[in-house]
Amino acid sequence: MYIDRHLEKQVIDASKYYPVVMVCGQRQVGKSTMLNHIKENNRRYVTMDDGNARRLATTDPALFLKPMDIHC
Repeated sequence: MYIDRHLEKQVIDASKYYPVVMVCGQRQVGKSTMLNHIKENNRRYVTMDDGNARRLATTDPALFLKPMDIHC
């Protein structure tokens, strides 16, 4: 059963204007579940659980986003 989150509308609205929307918060509160629930077919989400992905996003954002065809 999916539980609606109060941030859904804000994330949806932000994604209309920005190519990247970051959602962060405590572990195990439903961030990934919410994003999978509301994402459109042409959107994807990336988790920062992987330390290498997190490091690359921090040190070289352009290289991190390159496989997603997002330019910064």
